[in-house]
Order: sequence, then structure tokens, then C-alpha cells
Amino acid sequence: MKVPGARIQQLPVLQLEDKIDIKESANKYKFDYLIVPCVMSGRDIQEIKLTLTDEMKHCRVIAKIDSMDAVQNFETICKHADGVVILRNELAMEFEAEKLMIAQKWMTQTANLMSIPVFLQSQVLESMITNNLTGARQETMDISSSVIEGADVFILSHETSQGKFAVDATVLLAKAIAEAEAVYDHELVFQELRNIAKEQGNKGSAVDMLCTTATQIAIDNNVDLFICLTETGNVARSLAKQKPMQTILACCTQPQVVRQVNTSRGVIGYKVPVYIRRH
Repeated sequence: MKVPGARIQQLPVLQLEDKIDIKESANKYKFDYLIVPCVMSGRDIQEIKLTLTDEMKHCRVIAKIDSMDAVQNFETICKHADGVVILRNELAMEFEAEKLMIAQKWMTQTANLMSIPVFLQSQVLESMITNNLTGARQETMDISSSVIEGADVFILSHETSQGKFAVDATVLLAKAIAEAEAVYDHELVFQELRNIAKEQGNKGSAVDMLCTTATQIAIDNNVDLFICLTETGNVARSLAKQKPMQTILACCTQPQVVRQVNTSRGVIGYKVPVYIRRH
């Protein structure tokens, strides 16, 4: 039950049966992602990760942002989560209409700076559930704006699960994203991200600094492609954080990691044979 604006005493994000289901199902089916609703704080994500066994260590935990509490604790959630899903229809009940897009922009920028993918769900192309024309003009403008703001993934829900024109909606979404990407100023965004990091006094990790330098070299020398070897996908995600215009080919020996890195914008996962490091 949704009670907009109410502060209800927080219950554990996982009940006993949830923990059992996670351990049994995630281990059996080798989940790539575990998407968790009703997350209100970073502690919720920590609790969920504690339930993952060693066999599930590569399963990434995605937090659904669907309440005012989640927005208020967004930064701490991002510190522990491996990605966030912004549920705009749920948040529309919590925010005034004119403030929702501002909140989305802030959350997108915050997640970008922390190198975790941002998923946007609900109210993407709702008009195409029953209409196969071209989608509402404001919907395609919203998609373009979200791409330019830094969104990584769009999730079509009712458009494809219940809609009569699922393929048309998917094609239109792809076209709108491609058009926005064509005018995206990667170099400007890269410089803005560097300036924000400097203002916050955040130098980032050694990997972040390496990827920042690599991106600047690519800009200066008109590089066409990044190729990185990664075991966990973290290098590819850190490089994607810089928003380079070049495609990032993330080479990994683990099929699960190859699939997971594809959710980061500009990254293509590529399975390579097991290799032996030579020192």
C-alpha cells in the first residue's frame, strides 16, 4: 500500500522467507542482478548483500528508488548499491510535478559520479500502450533529456508487457536514444564531471584516476575504441563514468560479468578465453 508523504516505521527490507528465496533461487539460477524494491537506506543494501553466499558474490544488487525516504538517503544507498532504478510513477505520488524532473536529474548525476548505472522505469512511452503512431511529443523529449542528463538504461514495462505495440515502442525508444546520443557533447560532460569532483575534493580511486587520464588521452589523440581487460567489470564501469565518446570493449573471462557490464552506458561486454598473467 502506498501512503504518499507518510513516515511509516521501517520494517526489515527482507523477511525470513525472502532470505531463503534469495539463497535458494539466486544460487540455483545464477542471477546477474537482484533488484530490490522498498529500499530506504544504505543499511538495507548491506543487509541484502550479507545474505549472498560466496557462490553469489558476482550477483549485483540494484536498489529501486520508489519513496521519499529513498531519495533523502540516495547518496548512502549509492555507496552500497550496484545500480539504481528510478521509479517515476511511484515518485510522482511523493513529489510535486515540477520537482520530480529536478530530483531525477540530481539522482542521475549523483549515481554517475559514483560509477553505478541509472535505470529509468515507468512513464517512458505510456501513450504507445494503445497507440502505435509515434508516441507523445513530450515522451520523446523526456527520453532525449534523460539521455543527455546521463541515464544508462530505460526500462519499458507496461509498454511491452501489456501494450499492443511493444515492438513499435521499442524501436521508437531506440531511435530517440540514438538521436540524443548524436548531439551529446561527451568532452564537455567529461570536463564538467572533473570540475564537480574537484569542487567536492573527491579524487576518486586509483582506477578512477587512471580512467580519467585515459579519457583525456583519447580526447587529445582522437582514439576510436577503448579495450580493457576486467575480471569484475569495475574498470569498464569507471571508464564509462567519464562518458567518453568512444565505445568501451570490456573483455572478461566470466560470462556473468560480460552480461553485467552491458548495463553501463557505452560499454560492450566481450567474452575472452581464460588467460594467464605473466609478470
